[in-house]
Amino acid sequence: MLQFRSYRLTAKLELADYILPGTPFEDVSLRGSQRSFVVESVNGSIKGVVKYDPATTVVEISNDEAAGDVGKLKIEPLPNMGRQIEQLNDFFDEYDIELENNAIPPYTCGIVIDGTHGTGKTMLLDHIAATRWGRVVQITDDNKPSAIQTIFETAIEQRGATIILIDDILTLIGKNNTNRPGYMKALKTGLDMLAKKAQTDNRRPNVLVVATCLDYLEDIPYDLQRPGRFWQHIGLPTPDAPGRAEILRSIKPPFPAENFDKYISDLVDRTHAYTGGDLRNLLAKAMQARRKRVASQLDKPLEWEDVVKIFSEVRPSAMRDINLKPPTIHWSDIGGYEDVKAALQDVLRTPDVSTTLRPI
Repeated sequence: MLQFRSYRLTAKLELADYILPGTPFEDVSLRGSQRSFVVESVNGSIKGVVKYDPATTVVEISNDEAAGDVGKLKIEPLPNMGRQIEQLNDFFDEYDIELENNAIPPYTCGIVIDGTHGTGKTMLLDHIAATRWGRVVQITDDNKPSAIQTIFETAIEQRGATIILIDDILTLIGKNNTNRPGYMKALKTGLDMLAKKAQTDNRRPNVLVVATCLDYLEDIPYDLQRPGRFWQHIGLPTPDAPGRAEILRSIKPPFPAENFDKYISDLVDRTHAYTGGDLRNLLAKAMQARRKRVASQLDKPLEWEDVVKIFSEVRPSAMRDINLKPPTIHWSDIGGYEDVKAALQDVLRTPDVSTTLRPI
């Protein structure tokens, strides 16, 4: 990674005005040859957008040719996500190709992954980023709406591909965000620019936009669900029993070999409504209990007693929002049934002694 103070490169940075990690600078005349560079960080940060000031802004860049081979936009199967990965890969397959003449618009570049806490949304974003299909830019609430628009414009203009990730889009467009209208406008404008370019070129621009939320229908406003924007979504469900078994086996907990299958089966039976994140949390805490039990004998396996100690500490994510305490109901909350309420109140005030007191 290099820090250049070249006049020609500085001029390019000033011309760009706003700089963000992943911004390419192509065909720069430097030391007698044409070279291309990519911004790696701005003022020590690998995310966010900064207005370039040659006196104060520190831009770290790398040679674009040294960035490594471009990967394929495809994700390998993950535990309990077979169908969802297949759907994502079907969406990805429509990139890097010319659209059919009879293709039906819209040509959306955005997709949402939704699911409750712990179902693997962030993990999926990490796997998408790891494909190396394009430069990765993360949009967070640190970005102002104007910076988000710059991110989209830069992604469209540059030669290489860009992956734009928005983990937990509600931090931008949630009803509690006072700047919600600004973020909504920036996202709609950016997605519309991508859809329009796709329609004009008869192929998607090499820009992928992936956002996450808890519930697509509840969290994504209708304006963003419209064709050409976040029109498609993929839901990650809470795993069923076979799914939990698949996840647990992939974690490979250090159970005794002779009891491995039994312990996995017992865990599956006792973890209804647990997400993949819950299962990993449960086993991580069980490993802590094991360390206390075995002291310095770290070669000892994880036993069932270690797991049992933790069940009361790890509550399944799917149950977090369920209130098991019934609300207080007053007589005034019940409409109608005046005769019935009066009769019940009479019974409560003057119970029939003959029916409540029994002879011994």
